[in-house]
Amino acid sequence: MFDLTQVTPLVWLLSAQFALYAASWFACAWLLPDERPAARAWTLFNSFASVALVLTATRDEARSWWGYTGSSMLFVLCFACMCDGVRRFAGTKSGNVFWGMVALVLTSMVALGPDESNASARVA
Repeated sequence: MFDLTQVTPLVWLLSAQFALYAASWFACAWLLPDERPAARAWTLFNSFASVALVLTATRDEARSWWGYTGSSMLFVLCFACMCDGVRRFAGTKSGNVFWGMVALVLTSMVALGPDESNASARVA
């Protein structure tokens, strides 16, 4: 699995900061019904970033699935939600093509896995 004892206090602090941002955007979604779709997307963005930071910090020589593939997938989802939130705030639609591309990237990440031989294909 993964070892949370190797996560440094600085990473925990950054993760807590993103979690606090997620809670703030959740409150904004509750208070501002007109901007609810964008605020929900930004809540997901900050939530995914919070967890992805902790998972990234658990990377070690064992190359666990969660430390490498899981964290990379969460970062892709995180930035996709950020883009979706900006699109919703601007009043444009995100469309099925965008989310289809995200699904394709996530599927390829699962197929590659955490092996060291696939590291160059997994890192942009």
